[in-house]
Amino acid sequence: MSKKVEIKIQIPSKARSRDDDPYIRHTSFIEYCNANKVAVSESLLEAFEKNGLLYPCARVLKPRELLRREFRALSNPNRSTYKIRDEWMPFINLEDRINESHFWQFNEFQEAIKFGHPLERAIREKHPFVFEPRVQKFKTWNRYQVIVEKINGNNRKESRANHYYSPWKIFFVNELNN
Repeated sequence: MSKKVEIKIQIPSKARSRDDDPYIRHTSFIEYCNANKVAVSESLLEAFEKNGLLYPCARVLKPRELLRREFRALSNPNRSTYKIRDEWMPFINLEDRINESHFWQFNEFQEAIKFGHPLERAIREKHPFVFEPRVQKFKTWNRYQVIVEKINGNNRKESRANHYYSPWKIFFVNELNN
């Protein structure tokens, strides 16, 4: 008589496949790599880029003043609304398309199927807030920092850059680590 043994393998949520999202922000990419036992940090990704070993697929730069206004609105409930400038609309629309492109119930999903991911289209169309790092001169990531608040002589900074990576680049990070 044999006993049945049930084996369950539970994969931590941050380690699961990212097949629904061809491009993820560098913070999510770092979490994904580390959850899959591939050690990486923001400074290591920056060093890989600096040395021409591994580039983000795209870099999206938020307008400085929009970043400041969003920070003030989030940190002060009395100032939760702010005026949107017309020149920021291409950035805001792109951010919405990126965020909604992996949900099948949104039109952005269908557009991504037909015309390509919003980041790919933005690069092709030379979007004013999207850059292709592999063809640009390297800039240290701290140069994307913007002062969003000053308290008692101390500056609080936030990055205006989102560096997007494809999840499959985890294999390159693993190789670079070895």
